[in-house]
Amino acid sequence: MAKSQLSLLVRQCLHQRVPPEELREMLQYAMKKWKATATDIVANLLSCAFGFCLENDPLVPAYMQVIVTCGHATVSDFISVLIVHWQKSAKKQISESPSYARTLAQIIAEITVLTHNLAMSNNESRSCITLSARWLCTFFRIAANPELKHVADQYSIVVNALHFFLVVNMNTNAGSSVLKAVENSKHDPMNIAIRQAIKESENDFPGISMALLAEAQKHPALAETSQPEIENHHSTTMAALQFEQGITDAQIVPSRTATYTYLYIKLLNSSTIDDTALYTYLSTRYHNSSTLMFNDLLFSSFEVLTKPPQAQDPMYQAQCRIFLHNKLPSILAFIAAAEPMPTEQYMQELWNELSTIGNAESLAAVKRFLHVCILHHLISADAVQSLTGEDASSNSAKALFPKQALVNQVKSNAAIGLRLVDELGKNDGNAGPVAQAIVEVMHGYCVAKETQHQHLRDMATALVRQPTTINSLCMFVQPTYCLAPLCRLLDEWRWDDLHGEGQPIYEEFGSVLLLILTVKFRLGLQNDELGLSSSSGFVAQYLSFGQSEKQLSQMTAEEQKHLEEWINNLYFAEGLSDEVTAHCSAMEFYMMVPTILRQSMMALAKGKLSEESLKGGLDYFLESFLLPSLVSSFAWLAKAAEKDLKSAMIIAQVLTKTPSNPETNRLHQTILDMATGTLREAISHSPDQSQYSDTLNLLASRTHFCLRHEVKDEEMNTWTSQEGGISAQLQRAVADVVAVPSAGLFQPNLLATAVRLRGPGVIIHDFVTLLVQFSANNEFAHLLDVVATITAASDSSIGISLRNSLQLTHARLGDLLKKEGELFATALVHLHRRVELYATVLTPQPTTDDHDLIPVDSVDLGEINLDQLPPPTTAEAQKPAQQDQALQAEQQLSGEDMDQMLNEAANMGSIDDYTQGEDTNMFGMDEYDLTNLEDLDLNMFQ
Repeated sequence: MAKSQLSLLVRQCLHQRVPPEELREMLQYAMKKWKATATDIVANLLSCAFGFCLENDPLVPAYMQVIVTCGHATVSDFISVLIVHWQKSAKKQISESPSYARTLAQIIAEITVLTHNLAMSNNESRSCITLSARWLCTFFRIAANPELKHVADQYSIVVNALHFFLVVNMNTNAGSSVLKAVENSKHDPMNIAIRQAIKESENDFPGISMALLAEAQKHPALAETSQPEIENHHSTTMAALQFEQGITDAQIVPSRTATYTYLYIKLLNSSTIDDTALYTYLSTRYHNSSTLMFNDLLFSSFEVLTKPPQAQDPMYQAQCRIFLHNKLPSILAFIAAAEPMPTEQYMQELWNELSTIGNAESLAAVKRFLHVCILHHLISADAVQSLTGEDASSNSAKALFPKQALVNQVKSNAAIGLRLVDELGKNDGNAGPVAQAIVEVMHGYCVAKETQHQHLRDMATALVRQPTTINSLCMFVQPTYCLAPLCRLLDEWRWDDLHGEGQPIYEEFGSVLLLILTVKFRLGLQNDELGLSSSSGFVAQYLSFGQSEKQLSQMTAEEQKHLEEWINNLYFAEGLSDEVTAHCSAMEFYMMVPTILRQSMMALAKGKLSEESLKGGLDYFLESFLLPSLVSSFAWLAKAAEKDLKSAMIIAQVLTKTPSNPETNRLHQTILDMATGTLREAISHSPDQSQYSDTLNLLASRTHFCLRHEVKDEEMNTWTSQEGGISAQLQRAVADVVAVPSAGLFQPNLLATAVRLRGPGVIIHDFVTLLVQFSANNEFAHLLDVVATITAASDSSIGISLRNSLQLTHARLGDLLKKEGELFATALVHLHRRVELYATVLTPQPTTDDHDLIPVDSVDLGEINLDQLPPPTTAEAQKPAQQDQALQAEQQLSGEDMDQMLNEAANMGSIDDYTQGEDTNMFGMDEYDLTNLEDLDLNMFQ
């Protein structure tokens, strides 16, 4: 109970932005009242930092300073807790995410600042040095393991931060005293750890090795490296520095090819396009020339619509139209405001160009774009009518909607929220403020009273029914920002005081869960992009284990009781009772769905359950309050079909049929589109597939749900079978984009596949080699522009940071200068500088509630007809607000002594949980043997 209260205290302080000086008194009370330990306090704060806090939240380091300076915890306590946190996260592969690495590095950097400003004891300094040295060794071993290269790239910023922490600690007064006291003892554990760090960093982190060697020379016990070797390191490093200083910056020659390559990568991956980042990217390359920026962006945007292979894909066309009609006009208006320019003339030139080469779809897109540009005063209505021959006011919005006015209207009448979802898909220039209003309203529902959850349910359901609205929503609002409060709501949902009917609560909970899953599938997001509040919370656990059934021996007595109640209600009772949904929370039910299906399938095989009874019971899964369970059901069935196709198909036939409730049907269609792909593949690979042609045809008719698609075998064979393999194919593709811009667009799927097969380090080497080939060519500047854009823009879309790999390669400049020659080293320096420049400006800022660039005038909301909807009821207006709920800390340390902690840190090098290659399963599922019926609980089926 005390730990729960402490967790709530820390969370509420961060939520309510409590000043650090007030936290001081609260922690003193907590330690006295609840007997909280140092690790309890540190673990709760760091859990919040990794959970719901925004990156670089200034309160986190401020709280850390209060905790340390008040004596509640030490610096080594923070390092110890971080090590345990990293260990647990590594086992769940959470630590592989770029956001986790950034947060971890930032916390270590803040701890370093604390260390520098503190007067630490010798024992404390010794602990910090030993822990950090051993932890560094673990990262060095990961980097040296070829099978873990995809993980090591994410850790480079952590390694640099941890190295700096170690050096700072070695140079404090306490650190110097500790090292001097044992300078003649080569067998001291601290000395051994430092020497090991120096040795293991030589190959992959020569810069760090050099810095540690410099520190080691101050202490005889550490200086085991020979003087010639040290001098060689110094010589190599100095040669690299002198060489790089002699290279002048390459001239920035912007190319339209780079601009539309950037847009293509973003659109093809359904990514959020940040207005400020795009504007700064253009401004940096065009040296603030607004006219050049305007034309480049205008024509590049429509080339992205017409040129790529996906130009005929309806989903890609829809994604382009969202950008062209809702995002592009506002950015162009902002650029045009900087200096006078003939924007109407540029629009006419665009129309003249596309009217001769464009198809009907592209012309329709241009017409709608021109109509929206009228609202932004980029072209007159008469000019649009003259070009298109259509009345400009006949099929477009009359004005731009102010976001705050929309929010205020929904607050007074919740029914308007559903109208906003419909507005989101109209592509009339208002998707930006509408999307931001929807997100703000949903966030408000998440923290409001429980009676507001029904309105959140309605909005979530409306979005899931129209998956294209999710693309519009996340074009303007980063998915992490949008989903974080929804994930937190599910993680903190309380069930202990539930009375009466449980089905409505199931429906509210399930609608939010289904929206999160739909966004994940629709945009092809990784788990770390969902804004998860805690790795131990319900959503994270569901994504990790939600399609894995449990053995009965692994279940608690309470879980077995819930399982028995569900089996009884599904198959033997006259209907689902209120007791089963009231006693078993929705969280427990969704984690239990695969186990229910497994027990049911085994009971059918054993003859304890008839096929008719099985089908009748599973019909309940098609009810609206249980419908989200189909997502994990189909994922589990795909694996089960490999063991027992016949039984799996019996269940699949039930779950794929049209629900009897018309309102549920569209949700069911969305689930079939997003969750049955793996099941379809499993059936199609079976030799008995002809027996299930009806179900297979039904699944094959489903609409492609995600724009990010898996590479087909034919594509893979084409890329890998040609001379030079996929690396040569990638080099040719990039070179062709520059040499023959009209030929087409760079293919992000080719890059992602090459990175997976060859590793990011090899791809960076290929890019530098390509630059070397163009070094004497007039196209070098354009190629550098394109390659730097690809490297900087592709990080988030391929899941592995090319930028980090480039940084690691650049750190080995001295060795590469000797091995590869000056031309290669020069090209590497140019690429590194340009990528750092572009990556800095292309990094989106945290999403805020304000529209990105264009202030919207306070105008009439026009055709939404908000005033025609009824006002909220008096009862709704009078219900009290709900308080934030407590969330258990992600981890609670048991106060291990320092020796045990050091041993854990030293043994972290062997991590068996990392797997190479792409995980195509959403959840990650354990194997099971369906033929083993010993785990069947026959008592449930009597």
